[in-house]
Amino acid sequence: MADVYDFNELKEGAEKIARHSIRNVLQGQAYDALRVSGWTDDITKIAVEELTRMSPNFKYAVSCIILQKLGQGVDSSST
Repeated sequence: MADVYDFNELKEGAEKIARHSIRNVLQGQAYDALRVSGWTDDITKIAVEELTRMSPNFKYAVSCIILQKLGQGVDSSST
């Protein structure tokens, strides 16, 4: 894949990468508070790797928050 320099292309690619990263890690999973930390780490790692592969000319910040809608705490990961 050729390096991406155009912001619109980068935005579209980033959206696809985010969806792919989430689907890749969470598809078929039920919420499990003990696994959330690992899931957020995996999602952010995959996203950063794919973004860098798409265009290594930028630095990327990726945040991921997974929560169960019960009014409880939040687990997050950033890289």
